[in-house]
Amino acid sequence: MAKWLCTFLLILTPVFAFASRVSEHNISTIPLPPSAVFVYEQVIVPWLHSEFKKDISDDKLSIKRNLLVTEFFRYEVIDGQKRYSVHIEYAVRTKDLASQYEFAGVRAQEIVFLVEDKKVIDYFPFDEYTLGAILLAE
Repeated sequence: MAKWLCTFLLILTPVFAFASRVSEHNISTIPLPPSAVFVYEQVIVPWLHSEFKKDISDDKLSIKRNLLVTEFFRYEVIDGQKRYSVHIEYAVRTKDLASQYEFAGVRAQEIVFLVEDKKVIDYFPFDEYTLGAILLAE
């Protein structure tokens, strides 16, 4: 029952990430310009959703990911480059196909995006970190 519930909550439940002007984790205390929030909502969030739809599994490891939360927390212009700092949290389920070990968890990451002409031209991800994990099967 616990395995089924974890699977349902982490992977199968469709969860949508919505933009928020104020970070729920109180990361941002600086008001964000409306134009930057617009770029975040119209360019970055759809780009993240499309990246999470991609299959990153291989012949040794099955990986399923589901984007849970995105938070826009900083906008900076440095040397003429507009930089958008975003916090993401996502559910991940990995299965080693040889040993049948299966893990589920929630991971988080901060990413800095460079956007020009309504397109993500580059991004700089920081190290991922685990918010919670559980062994589902051996």
